[in-house]
Amino acid sequence: MKVITNKLNTTKPITDLREPTIYNIIDLDETQTDIDLTFNVVSDCVINLSSCTFTKDKHIKVTINLTSSQIDVKLNVNSLTIGNLKTTIELYGTNTKKIKNTNIDMQVSGILASAHGAITCVPIYDFNTNLINATHGVTMGTFDEAQIFNLLTKGIALDDAKTMIIWSKFNTALMGVEESERELYYHMILDKWKQQPLR
Repeated sequence: MKVITNKLNTTKPITDLREPTIYNIIDLDETQTDIDLTFNVVSDCVINLSSCTFTKDKHIKVTINLTSSQIDVKLNVNSLTIGNLKTTIELYGTNTKKIKNTNIDMQVSGILASAHGAITCVPIYDFNTNLINATHGVTMGTFDEAQIFNLLTKGIALDDAKTMIIWSKFNTALMGVEESERELYYHMILDKWKQQPLR
């Protein structure tokens, strides 16, 4: 599969995916607080959206228009909320014409880095055929204090422990991104998280 990486603050998102593609969309420096992305999908693809909320409430809307039969489409949304803020995620799956033997799966991983933040997710499928296999899943949680404590007892410094946890949450969603650039994102997230007390 072709791998494309798009930072929302520098590049206009590609809206038509016409060849097998892994498409990484990165908004970890929170350049936008309202994200509205619509993709017309013609071929197999994996779309990974990694987003961070830390200055003000954020709204994310992603629409997948299935336009071809016999394709597999996967959307992964990884969202990290830091502080007393709210992230709202809306996912829509539609088909613009009669298609069949197509699979679509939408997965959301929501991570809270503070006790009073909030993440809500609304997955909606609007298909005019029952020949589409559609699934979705949502996983929400906080950074586990016990996990951090366990790393600290092994002699790992607090910042390093937090970096390891951030890496475990976002590494898969940043496949195709160069290692040095991933490190910059991890450190940026860590800087935003440093002031958050452990629960």
